[in-house]
Order: sequence, then structure tokens, then C-alpha cells
Amino acid sequence: MAYLSDSDIMAWNDRIPPETNLYIGARYSNMASQPTIVFSLRDSHMYPTSYDQNGQQKQREIGDPDFKYRFAFSIASNRKEEFYSIFDKLSKESFDNHVLTANGTTTALKLDRKITDEPTKTLHKVFDKEYMRLEYDFSGKLSSIMAYVCLLETSIEYFSMIWGYDEDGNEYNLLKYPIGNVVSPADDKSKDYLILDYKFIRAGSFIINYVACEMFADKNSPIVKYGPVQTFSEKNLVWSRNNRIDDLLN
Repeated sequence: MAYLSDSDIMAWNDRIPPETNLYIGARYSNMASQPTIVFSLRDSHMYPTSYDQNGQQKQREIGDPDFKYRFAFSIASNRKEEFYSIFDKLSKESFDNHVLTANGTTTALKLDRKITDEPTKTLHKVFDKEYMRLEYDFSGKLSSIMAYVCLLETSIEYFSMIWGYDEDGNEYNLLKYPIGNVVSPADDKSKDYLILDYKFIRAGSFIINYVACEMFADKNSPIVKYGPVQTFSEKNLVWSRNNRIDDLLN
């Protein structure tokens, strides 16, 4: 599942203008593994200012406010489809967070695509490499903006784990086993598996596992048969003793 950690939630206090007097908190409960997002309004505009027993300024919980936010970043222009593919995969996962409403109940945090139109796209170069700048203008419930930006930033993390570039703009796949390669399970090197896709997992850190299926190929046959699809961590795979898939089919 997708989620915002308590530090992800609290970091939004540095993103919003201080003049809004808005405070975003993370509240844990026994009902969920991830914190509930709580929006409060600092009562600094009221006189006299009130404080709690710990000397902290009192806040009023206000539910999920409407908000506007701009978010921009650049990706390698030749890999934009791969970036969108990562985002689309992540956006299909439900969030494991809730949001405190104005009436004191909670509702599940959800991605709302209606809070932004297509991003403004601008091509530019950095170190002789062409990039596409994507600028999103969000307008809607703040929790939905937080969810959307979380998925974009998570997609950026995974994208950066797959593709790297040098100062001359040369591109490198940073993963040990790119899609299309043939590997074997570390505990059974007699079997060949074809890497089909990546599985993105966030468990404290960002992890990329490999989706693969067993393959049965014969150099003298025009047919390659496949077994069930499985997911492997990198440490549980080794290079196949045989050649890559293009060699097997020649």
C-alpha cells in the first residue's frame, strides 16, 4: 500500500506559507499502521493567545481545507513514458492513511486526479542532456494534494534508482537485472527466468524487486514457453548460466 509517514506529513508544514496559520499533524491510533492526517489552525489571530498546559499554542482542528499548490520537477525527456508508467503503477495502490474530518470522524486518504490538469511541459538541457520540466498546479483538498505529490515524489525516487546519467548525458541503467534479461534463482541455478517488470515496494526505504517468469527455451525451437510469474528480491537472483534471451532465440 501507499502511505505518508509521520515525517512526510509533518514536512508539509515547511511547504505551506506561514501566514495561513495552518498546522499539519500526524496522529497515530490502534486502528491503522500509518498516521491520520490532522489539519489545525493556529489561533495566533485571536487575542489573548491561548496556550495548553505544556505551554504550546492551542490549535483548532478544522477538517480538510481547500488549498492551492504548485509542484515542478524535470525528468529525462527520452524516459518520460517510463516515469509515467511508474506513477500509474503506484497510483493504483490505496493509501494506508486516513484524514480527520471537520466533524471528528476519519476518512480514507485517496488520490483525486481532478485536482490538477495536465502539467505544463517545457524542454530544456542540463549537461547536454534533454529534460522535460513538468509543472503541476493543484487546487483542491489539501490531503489530496499531499497524496498526489507523495506519489510523484515516490515515482521520482524509483525513477532515479533505475536511470543515471554522466556529465556528457550518457545514460546508464542502474539496476543489476534490467527488464529482458535472463536470470536464475540463487537457490536453483538450473532454472532460467525472464525479467518482465519491476515491483516497487516502500517499507521504510524504497525497494525495487523483480517480476519474472520461468522460461523454457530451446535453441532449435521457434517457441519459448513460460511458467508462473514470481517476484524476487535482487539478493535471491543470479545471472543465468545460459545466454541472454536474444542469444537463446538465435
